[in-house]
Order: sequence, then C-alpha cells, then structure tokens
Amino acid sequence: MAQGFGNPKGPHYGLGRINVAASGTPAPLNQNFSTNEPFAKSGTVPLTANTIIFAASPTNTGVTFVVWKTTGAGIGNLNSIIKPLNPGETWTLTTAFPGNLFSLTAYGIDANNAGDGVYVSAVVI
Repeated sequence: MAQGFGNPKGPHYGLGRINVAASGTPAPLNQNFSTNEPFAKSGTVPLTANTIIFAASPTNTGVTFVVWKTTGAGIGNLNSIIKPLNPGETWTLTTAFPGNLFSLTAYGIDANNAGDGVYVSAVVI
C-alpha cells in the first residue's frame, strides 16, 4: 500500500485505479492509498465519505463490479454485488444526508477479467 491520501485535508480523495488481479477476488479500495482517517487521534479509524464515485476504465475488456467486501464476497456471490459497471460507465454512491455514511473499507472491486479496473474517488464533507 502506498502513502496516505494525496490531499489529506479533503474534501476530495482520489484513490486511483483499483485493478483486479484475479476474477472472483475483490480488490480493496486501499490498493493505492490508505483508507484510514488521516487525522485519527488514536488507533485505526476507517475513512467515511458522503459520496464515492466509481468509473470503470474505458479500456476494460469486460464488466467490473462494485461489491460488498465481506467474507465470500466477489462475483461468485451474487449477494455481494452492488453495481455492475460496463467499460466507461460511471456510478455515484451518495446520500442527501449531511454526513459521511459510507465506509471505504466496506467496498471492493471485482471483474470478469483480471487486469480490468475502476477509478475511485471519495468526497468527504
């Protein structure tokens, strides 16, 4: 895992391209950057966001998936799939609630084909 967020003061955190190494094994969103709160006073505190933007790479050769990162998660477990993304498709997970409800550690990326990926950004309010 690389260094902390490129912009530790937010509110926009680019997590880069999350690449899937093996189909059926979700890649975590912390593949390139830590998804822990950069200003936690003690311990490890997962960063939460008001909005998470998922943009499938237009060069993908198949469908990628936003999945719950739980035991048995991945495209083999249909209950863990939140949103399939076709190449070049963008999906935004957001809430109108004025808070950061989405934990970045709860989500992962899977794909039909190894090497496909999704660009991920988080907005913290």
